[in-house]
Amino acid sequence: PRIVEPIYNEMELMPYRAGFGYAPDAVSMDYLKSVLIYNCLLREGEQSSGVSLTRAQKIEIALKDARWGIPFIEAGMPVSEEYEKETVRQIVKKVREENLPTQIFALSRLLKKDVDIVDKTGANIHIFKAGSAVHSIVRWKDEQNHEGKLPEQTIDEIYEINKYAHSKCMRVMYSIEDGTR
Repeated sequence: PRIVEPIYNEMELMPYRAGFGYAPDAVSMDYLKSVLIYNCLLREGEQSSGVSLTRAQKIEIALKDARWGIPFIEAGMPVSEEYEKETVRQIVKKVREENLPTQIFALSRLLKKDVDIVDKTGANIHIFKAGSAVHSIVRWKDEQNHEGKLPEQTIDEIYEINKYAHSKCMRVMYSIEDGTR
């Protein structure tokens, strides 16, 4: 199965405590267990000007993060191109080979065909949808909201795609893009 619950112990949390100093020694381990990190550097970082990571660099970063005990890593958006799809698949494979508890996610639009592409990588899925009225209206005009649906009609769409992804044994994460605009 794809769903692997993170396993925490003091040694796994040590990099957070010693390396970054966010958690003083006085903080109990129970408190630290409630702080979960979702690292989206492998996808979001490439949106920075002049940043481009090779497949080998992405795999190296993902494995280092997983060895540190980062519970969730967003490896990329495999629907963007075949190279990205293969990179996400390789990251999932390498993390599993080392039997690390990190869960690998891939970003996806709210489309069944995107869920199918992510499924082929072996990753869990992070689905996003425009959340602000301005964003939704612009997208609705430009893309007919993927299927000609008005923003108010997307709740049913979210439910159906979520159910579809779960039927493929994926852990599903959902976020609203620019929801505060």
